[in-house]
Order: sequence, then C-alpha cells, then structure tokens
Amino acid sequence: MKDVEKIRNAVVSDGIELTGPHPAPSSDVKTSEKFRTICKTDTCGNYNKSWTCPPAVGVPKDCVAKLKEFKDAMIITKTFPIDLNDKAMLEGIIVEHQSICRGVKKLFLREGFDVLALTDGRCTYCKKCSYPEPCVAPAEQMPSVSGFGIDMSNYITGCGIEFSFSKTSATLYGIVMYK
Repeated sequence: MKDVEKIRNAVVSDGIELTGPHPAPSSDVKTSEKFRTICKTDTCGNYNKSWTCPPAVGVPKDCVAKLKEFKDAMIITKTFPIDLNDKAMLEGIIVEHQSICRGVKKLFLREGFDVLALTDGRCTYCKKCSYPEPCVAPAEQMPSVSGFGIDMSNYITGCGIEFSFSKTSATLYGIVMYK
C-alpha cells in the first residue's frame, strides 16, 4: 500500500526534513536549454563526465517529458555547517545528502511508487563515474536537478521553503517525484 506518511515518519530525524506533497517541478525546453548552456561551461567539472549530468542525463525535450510524468513531489532538506575553504568537507556533505536522498527514494520504491529523485550536482554513489562505459549502479543514480532544467531556487521558494546559504551553513535540497 502506498503510504507517504509512513515514509515521512521513517525519514524525519537528525535534522532531515521531508516536506510536501508539493507540485512536482516543471521545466520547458527553453529553460532546460538555458541550464544546459550553463552546464556546458563545466564550472563544476562534471559536464560530459557523468551519467547524471548533461549531456548523458538526456536531451532537454526528454527531461521535460519525464518531469511531466509526475504531479507530486517531496522535498528533502538538511542544513549542514560548512567551511567554504574546506573542499573535502563540502564534498562530504554532498555525498551525505545524496545518500539521504537515495534512502528516501528507496523508501518510496518499497511503498510501490514510481519515482524520479533528483539532487544538486553529479551523482556521488561511485567514487569515479564509469561514464561513458555503462553505469555500474543504475538503481543508485541521483540525476542532477540542473541537468533536468529545474531552477531549484524558484522551485523551492514557490513551495514556500526558504532557499538559503550562508558562509557558515548550507541547506541542501533533493526532490523525490512520485506517482
């Protein structure tokens, strides 16, 4: 039986918040292509190097079509203390947050939902992505929000959630869309 409250009760602990249901995020090809242009600058170093980032995540029209399959979403948030000068710490919190999001995704799957879970940045499940060779853990993939053309700041604030970062803390966000 599909039970979102059961999932919420299993997740909320240790500073993790699961809010919603919210309307699933949407995008259009124009917005998706705008984010692709940003991704192509490869500021993060993951463009064309990960199955969960552009261009491997899919062409804009396919990503937009996939988003349209879902009407409901839950937003996963956790605030972490940060030191902007400590790159290992920053990478560690991204890995931890993606692990949390992956766990929430699995709870939805166990309850019988079809899901699409997205987080910021490249998937961190493997230390080094196998791309362009076949993914060694496709069930563990966490595709990029930006790769799907979602303006996360606008989406989060549109759901009534404060989008915030500071010099000493960062709130990371994930989305699990379900049907």
